[in-house]
Amino acid sequence: MINKAKEQLREPLHKNSIYIMLASVFGTGFGFFFWMLAAKLYPNTDVGVAIAMTSAMTLITLITRLGLDASIIRFFPGSNKKDIYNTTMVITTVLTVLLGIVFILGVDTFSPELSMLKTPLNAILFIVFMAAYSILTMMGYALMALRKSDVWFYQSLIVGSRILLLFPFVFLGAIGIFSAAGCAYLAAILILTYVLMRSGISPALTVDKKFVRESFHFSAGNYLSGLFINAPAQILPLLTIGILGPEQTAFYYIAYSISQLVYMIPLGVTSSLYVEGSHGESLKKTALKSIKSIYILMIPATFFLYIFGGTLLSLVGKDYSESGVMLLNIMVIGGLFSGANSVYLTIRKIQKDMKELVILSGLQSALVIIGAYFLMKPFGITGIGYAWLISWIMQSAIILCLARRNKWI
Repeated sequence: MINKAKEQLREPLHKNSIYIMLASVFGTGFGFFFWMLAAKLYPNTDVGVAIAMTSAMTLITLITRLGLDASIIRFFPGSNKKDIYNTTMVITTVLTVLLGIVFILGVDTFSPELSMLKTPLNAILFIVFMAAYSILTMMGYALMALRKSDVWFYQSLIVGSRILLLFPFVFLGAIGIFSAAGCAYLAAILILTYVLMRSGISPALTVDKKFVRESFHFSAGNYLSGLFINAPAQILPLLTIGILGPEQTAFYYIAYSISQLVYMIPLGVTSSLYVEGSHGESLKKTALKSIKSIYILMIPATFFLYIFGGTLLSLVGKDYSESGVMLLNIMVIGGLFSGANSVYLTIRKIQKDMKELVILSGLQSALVIIGAYFLMKPFGITGIGYAWLISWIMQSAIILCLARRNKWI
């Protein structure tokens, strides 16, 4: 029976998908241990502030991608890769720095709990490390487009070194946690720049206006859908710190981070599906393999985290376990709905059905954020889990209706 399961797992997974999932596993695992160690070394309030700072950074980089991350994968095959890479890198980095400055200038309005960013040193560190995170993210998409996901996996190992950097920066408090990750980003950029140059893609301050025009419609649709899909995860810590305070934000985010061990499975598989579909692979065949692969891995992972998630939280601290175990259980159950949903949305992305993609992702994003806002007050951080679960179930119901209408099932 074990051999049969191994054979089932081996057959549907493309090499690219395996490395993407490994990168996701190690990235999520390092992320968990990073925040677990931070919770041991730093006060809960500092951890909560650092989480909010990281969420603000990630949200800003999401806003400034403009869908160009998806365009890299979609337009790399058969195009001038160097021009496309440098165009996306220049545009996203410049916009990230500008929006970061705007955020700092208006931090008292956007997130008063992060007013520490108004000091010159903290502001400079925030901008530099945020730009590094943006650059590193776009490098990752370029590696996927080049089908060098094995290098992306090694990138996750390099970024994982941020765990060790928590020790020397402990005297800096919340900004020390943020700086530990930022320094790891810079180290990874140096190494990946060398790898990309060996692949014929060298950095240059150039913008290909033709590519920008040609990819505008595709990028715009992907920008909105990607923003809707990813923004809730970054907005919720900022919402939580404003409503429940930094300590509860820390409790929420640690439980959320553990749950991502389940969610990274469809992320890794569908990333490979998108790359292969963009290179002309059989869409139906690849989609069926993706669904099969997702649930072969996802079901046992969900079972494991549901049973032992509380134990993992207790490794961080008793207060984290007591406050976050219910949230964690709800989140891992919700992950089962995300698998098939992610495959459907990826197929629509490959087919360039931007309208449906934006509507589905926008509806889910609104349900999560609005639901969390109202449910957080009576249920605490558990209310955020309820909001996630409701959004996944409703999206699944809509996708099921659409799939039947299109006679896919």
